[in-house]
Amino acid sequence: MSKLDDLSAWRLFCSLCNTRNFSDTAGEFDVEVSTVSRALTSLENALGQTLILRVTRPLQLTESGQIAYEHASNILLQHEEMVKELTQSSAGMAGKIRLSLARGSVAVYIPMLMEFNSQYP
Repeated sequence: MSKLDDLSAWRLFCSLCNTRNFSDTAGEFDVEVSTVSRALTSLENALGQTLILRVTRPLQLTESGQIAYEHASNILLQHEEMVKELTQSSAGMAGKIRLSLARGSVAVYIPMLMEFNSQYP
């Protein structure tokens, strides 16, 4: 699989665009600076273009880097929203609950069941 399809590499790239510092990006993701550098180099090699000028402090985006950042940040945001939506919908309770209760205990459980039903209709 091409590095261009690697969302983790693009996350590191976008973070690097925001922090403009390899060490800060590495700290944000709890990885080594070399990991950030390798991810950027892999993206640049796959694209055949320089995305970030490493000789300036703080780091500067090239024109291609700016275009890549704008698109990648939107894609990553959409990806996060999709994952959030899917995990929230699967985390919710659904379906019927059936209970068997002894005759004398029904009155004790009715208030709890009504509260549960109001929270999870």
